[in-house]
Amino acid sequence: MRGPSEIATEFGAARISARSSSVNPPSGPVRIIAGPELTNETDRPGASRPPIAIPPDAEDARKVRLRDRFFDLYIHLPMQKIVGDRLRPADRKDPHGVEEARTQIVTALDMIERGMLQQPWAIGEAFTLADCAAAPSLFYADKVMPFGATHPHAAAYLERLKQRPSYARVLEEAEPYFKFFPQQ
Repeated sequence: MRGPSEIATEFGAARISARSSSVNPPSGPVRIIAGPELTNETDRPGASRPPIAIPPDAEDARKVRLRDRFFDLYIHLPMQKIVGDRLRPADRKDPHGVEEARTQIVTALDMIERGMLQQPWAIGEAFTLADCAAAPSLFYADKVMPFGATHPHAAAYLERLKQRPSYARVLEEAEPYFKFFPQQ
């Protein structure tokens, strides 16, 4: 039986610069670069889990992938900039970079606000991978700059996400660790 160090070595060898994931389907090892590609692998016929919601319609699938990237790049990434700055020593802070990140988040929230006027989920009536990307992005963005008062439709969307049983479970299981999130 392989031990933890052998498994870690094997897993590390299958990753590119420790930033990718890999899966080992019956057809042999496949290297996966990012979340959407991992989703493609789990959505394939014969996958060991149910599909992660990428619609079969090509245009809807394109919208899902665009929104997935939108939440990662325009909400999550600038939120990480703000959090990272909180962890810096006082003499190494980047107020200009933080202000740019806040502006980027507000701009993205403005877009989400308009989009949520007519639909419950990121691309319409169906919960998709885009909503999976939105959940942590919006959750932590709301921690660094609460947006309920300024973006009520985006806040209501976040609440719908938090009510989904799978995400509610994740939040419940993560609760003991939230105390480590830098508040200021």
